[in-house]
Amino acid sequence: MNLAELSSGPGCTVGLGLEGSLKKTRRISSPPPLSFCLAVLGMLTGCNGSAQPPRASRAVPVRSVRVKLLEDIKLLDVAVSGAYVITNDQNNILRRSSSGGLLKLRRADEGILVNGRLLARKSLYIKPTSFTTIQVAGQKYRGYLRMLINQHGSLLAINHVPLEPYIASVLGGELPSYFHSQAFRAQAVAARSYVLHRMLNTNRGDWDVSAGPASQVYGGLNSETDMTTRAQRKTRGQVLVYRSGGREQVLCAFYSSTCGGGTQAVWEVKKGFPHIEPLAGVKIDLCQASPYYTWEKRVWSKTDLRRALLAKLGPRNTSLARLGPIKTLQVSRWTDGKRARQVTVVDQRGRKAVVSAEQLRQALQLRSTWFRIENRPQEIWFTHGRGWGHGMGMCQFGAEKMAQLGYDYKKILATYYPGSELVRFY
Repeated sequence: MNLAELSSGPGCTVGLGLEGSLKKTRRISSPPPLSFCLAVLGMLTGCNGSAQPPRASRAVPVRSVRVKLLEDIKLLDVAVSGAYVITNDQNNILRRSSSGGLLKLRRADEGILVNGRLLARKSLYIKPTSFTTIQVAGQKYRGYLRMLINQHGSLLAINHVPLEPYIASVLGGELPSYFHSQAFRAQAVAARSYVLHRMLNTNRGDWDVSAGPASQVYGGLNSETDMTTRAQRKTRGQVLVYRSGGREQVLCAFYSSTCGGGTQAVWEVKKGFPHIEPLAGVKIDLCQASPYYTWEKRVWSKTDLRRALLAKLGPRNTSLARLGPIKTLQVSRWTDGKRARQVTVVDQRGRKAVVSAEQLRQALQLRSTWFRIENRPQEIWFTHGRGWGHGMGMCQFGAEKMAQLGYDYKKILATYYPGSELVRFY
């Protein structure tokens, strides 16, 4: 199963006031205790939400999502299935085709070459003029494609896609096909809230989110199914919001695969994140059915571990870059008594460097930060592992369990984002 790591920068720490643009609807009240519902399985209909879908007072225009597909490439083949035009940043037509075909793009000293011909110095757009798809690296995408030269002098591919088709594709990338329809609907609202927050609040210049687990897993048209499209349509335009400082703001709705026995507060992981109720974490253990609820110990030789840390984290951590051969790793701070928050790396001369446990997890490709460390003479063992992902926001396997027990998507969202409100944004 693909994870949404969703590592976001300042975009998820800043709110945009939406006063007047959203009509507050039914508040998502806290559901009855899950222990109660589990004890009365025959009465689970009482745990289901029965409210009508939220309504908005007026539509809010939403632009396309800009998804970073590929970066730091020199060559790229792009297949267009039908008529298209290639334009520059000023929307001037550089090339037109009525039949589609294969485009071979290459980064050259003078700019971007298309089938051997220089078409742009810095940036160009490949825009279908009918119901045409664009294929990049074996994946088919809706919308259009922007190719530009990034700050490193390489090519960057960005898919501009309407928000709702983007959500349908993300659902196929984020959830197994056998999940319950209500879990898919909860995921649709969470994914839409996350990306809309990023679109409203981030200043990333050329793109909003990436196509991989660092944001949300997006596979284009290949990831869309009947189930994902139904969930997207049934929740169309619905997002989670919260009130802060008298303003209504779209929630940066984090989620991960398997929490392992309770989610954690976002600010325990992301420094500077505001303390808001919907992302404070909940003590609910519902994901035991996940194959990632517990994981086998991971063993790293101290030599390989040092090499991996220096490659991934050394450029941004001067103290780490100065360390010699590693002697020990120690959890120096915990989040909720279960997950590591901060890890201290000690070399054989006693010098120390501190890294966040989340950075360590990503650098070493550990399942989660819910682990214990055992220092051996030549190895470091990560043991007692539980969960997969950062453990913030909604637990996907927990949402599936709630859906199986009869909860609808509104109650699932209420459980994992308490105090939030469900609104129709457009």
